[in-house]
Amino acid sequence: MTIEELLDCDVAALEQMTDDDLAKHFAPYLVVCNPPEHEPDVVNIGKPKRKKAAKKKAKEKLADQMRELAELHGVELEKINLPTNLQ
Repeated sequence: MTIEELLDCDVAALEQMTDDDLAKHFAPYLVVCNPPEHEPDVVNIGKPKRKKAAKKKAKEKLADQMRELAELHGVELEKINLPTNLQ
């Protein structure tokens, strides 16, 4: 396939076209190839940042609850081999 076949026009005809004619001829291509000239309606927003303090508080809360439950049931946590995420 040649450029002339892709553009549906030969080089001699393209050279004779005015700017307005070229704009009309290439309009279907430019719609696909050129980015919009105006601001996009959709704005990308980054991920919200995690709050480390809230995560620490949640872990502390869980640890406190675990200690309370251990005391209620008479379990000594120091003697139990807990997984690292629960220590």
